[in-house]
Amino acid sequence: DLEKSLLPSTQYESPLVIDSALDPSKPNYSKERPTLFRERHGWCPYSERAWLALEHCNVPYDTIRIDNTGPGVKPPYFARQTPQMKWPEGRVQGES
Repeated sequence: DLEKSLLPSTQYESPLVIDSALDPSKPNYSKERPTLFRERHGWCPYSERAWLALEHCNVPYDTIRIDNTGPGVKPPYFARQTPQMKWPEGRVQGES
């Protein structure tokens, strides 16, 4: 009964979540699901909107959290804007 009451997004395999401040190595991107690059501390309303849209639409996705609030070191694979989506075919999309 508990499994039937769960939201659909909880029935998917757990997504990959990487904190780039703790693990700066380049991740292995999924070939099946998109990757959401979002602000690490949750202060970016654009990142939150993208995250909420993915959850609302039950889209399975991976997350890479980026420290985008100050002069900290950004991983070299990051294109300097959040939110950012990397689609399985390799296309990258920013907020606009």
